[in-house]
Amino acid sequence: MSELKLGHLLDESAVRDAIHVAIAPVVSGQSLKPGEPVSMRDGRAVPDVHNPIGVIDPFLPHFVDNGQRCWLFLKPGTITSLRHVWTHPLFDAVTPEHGAAEMRLRNFAQSLGFTYDHMLDLAQTYQQSDEKWPDPAVIEWRFEGMWIYEGFWDDYKLVTGREAKHDGAFFSCGGCS
Repeated sequence: MSELKLGHLLDESAVRDAIHVAIAPVVSGQSLKPGEPVSMRDGRAVPDVHNPIGVIDPFLPHFVDNGQRCWLFLKPGTITSLRHVWTHPLFDAVTPEHGAAEMRLRNFAQSLGFTYDHMLDLAQTYQQSDEKWPDPAVIEWRFEGMWIYEGFWDDYKLVTGREAKHDGAFFSCGGCS
């Protein structure tokens, strides 16, 4: 299958697909039509057919008046990073601190050879235990000389919303105690 490239004509091998498009909320610097190529000047979207950074939301049913807010669809291949941020009334809003804590937890899980979910399950089981040291029935024994990183339980609390009553490791390093 060939690489999907927006802004290029298709050959016969093209098939249905789905894409990510970077978008940003902007304020119009003058009246703009849906799909119009624009650049940013003085913090506002303005027409630019020679060196646009993107286009005004092509799905709008009407022009965007000067000063109105709308989506700017950025040109493919121009962004340097991509992330999805969403909220839902049943979940807390994700903050940059939450994202950084989750990344540290994911990296740590990978370094242990765990999946992220498995590691969180082990940590939760350990926190629900009345024992200061992990229950041999739920721990992994292959971590001689390894310890959790400083701040692990702070990250755990931030990401899961659960308190940490124990501060030790939820796995065993063999003979350590």
